[in-house]
Amino acid sequence: MRRLLWLCALCAFILPVTGAAGATDATDATDATDAVSTAGAIDTAGTVDTAGAAEAVESDAAIDTETIDLDNAALESLPESDSALAKREKTDVVYLPILMYHQISQKESKWGDYVISDREFEDDLQLLKENGYTTITVSDLLKFMRKKRKLPPKSVMLTFDDGFESDYVYAFPLLKKYKMKAVFSVIGKYTDFYSQENISKHINYSHSTWDEVIEMHKSGLAEFHNHSYDMHVMEGRRGALRKRGESLEAYKQAVSDDLGRLNAAYAERIGGVPEAFTCPFGCYNDTLCEVLKELGFSAVLTSYQKINKLTGDPEEMYHLNRFVRAHNRNIPKLVESWNVLFEMVPAAKTNRTKIDSP
Repeated sequence: MRRLLWLCALCAFILPVTGAAGATDATDATDATDAVSTAGAIDTAGTVDTAGAAEAVESDAAIDTETIDLDNAALESLPESDSALAKREKTDVVYLPILMYHQISQKESKWGDYVISDREFEDDLQLLKENGYTTITVSDLLKFMRKKRKLPPKSVMLTFDDGFESDYVYAFPLLKKYKMKAVFSVIGKYTDFYSQENISKHINYSHSTWDEVIEMHKSGLAEFHNHSYDMHVMEGRRGALRKRGESLEAYKQAVSDDLGRLNAAYAERIGGVPEAFTCPFGCYNDTLCEVLKELGFSAVLTSYQKINKLTGDPEEMYHLNRFVRAHNRNIPKLVESWNVLFEMVPAAKTNRTKIDSP
């Protein structure tokens, strides 16, 4: 029976991404050992239109078509016999799926790789509820990794990149309705811009204001992290990666100044400093990771479309994978594949308290 379930799981994990085109890895000319990876999913790039007439511009790069798969270690560790299952149950391995959203719109012409309808988002929340999932935040996950809390048996993380106003207008009311939590990563420059008075705004392109961020934060359902202040760019620099010919010292200073500016804004308005960095455009490499560690970040959200296998190693937090939620993606099939995995692999246990649901 277990073998039959496993065959079903393999079939369920083959999920092509709607409208995908290949994204490539590049090598930084200054540091050839660092592989620059857009990792399959690219963020939507927002543009600040001072006239308020243009909509946010999406990135040229598209989602990489790939099958959603378990890594080899996970495949090898799944039970093949009663004795293997008994041995597996003694381990503290947790599988954590993370969904990545960008923008929600009621305008059908905008729906695509990075924009979904409010109906689709509500369907996702209903589906997760019906299947027994509990939403967690980065802070919840860090407490678990530090052996301070226990995760619910079927944990899932919902993340929103860029900080579009649709987070507040569409996502936030639905999170309150279903009592579910989500992680939001704003681009500081745009949040500052749209927080000004007398700025032309429209739900199709505007970003959330600081007042909206504060309200969401106070609800306890929204947790905010760093998506850079002004490194959500692909000209001159690929996201927060090192520029060609840039010295390592200059690069570290540039990242420190930019991310520090957004952290300071968070500290002033909602208190505390984010522990996670969400890579702009999914651009990630070892050099960036080391700089983030030096700056005190404890987690990095990437765009690799794989489920997370967590064993308690703190290094695993610096490469959290996420499934991009594109319009018309078969989310029920994706959740079904998670269900099979959760049924076969027991949840990890700790000696501490359980996370409270909102």
